[in-house]
Amino acid sequence: MIQLRKKSGITNKHHFQVDCFNEVFDWLLQELDSRFNETTSQLLVCSAAFNPRDSFYDFNVDSLISLAKLYPSDFDSVQLRDLNSELLHYIGDVRQDDRFLNIKTIAELSKKMVDTKKHLTYPLV
Repeated sequence: MIQLRKKSGITNKHHFQVDCFNEVFDWLLQELDSRFNETTSQLLVCSAAFNPRDSFYDFNVDSLISLAKLYPSDFDSVQLRDLNSELLHYIGDVRQDDRFLNIKTIAELSKKMVDTKKHLTYPLV
């Protein structure tokens, strides 16, 4: 086998770094694809849009609406329409409110919303 690699110009280092790495990487991708369906993947991606860090920099109305659509028993078509408008106002509001500056998690955000009574102003959020 060593003779064959020497003749073909492929070193053991190349074999392990390229050939073996690619095989393992392909296997990992297949495993991930088999464990996470499209809905689950979309749920993870859309949930990232609700990250309150850096003054809600990652908040994305389209992703949050897509997230809400994954819960049809919680949001009907009228509520989805209203949620779009509510999210636009909410995002502008919390970005300007100093009480929301150092929030890092969704749990902290939820608590702060209740403390500031914004859960009453933005019930769909």
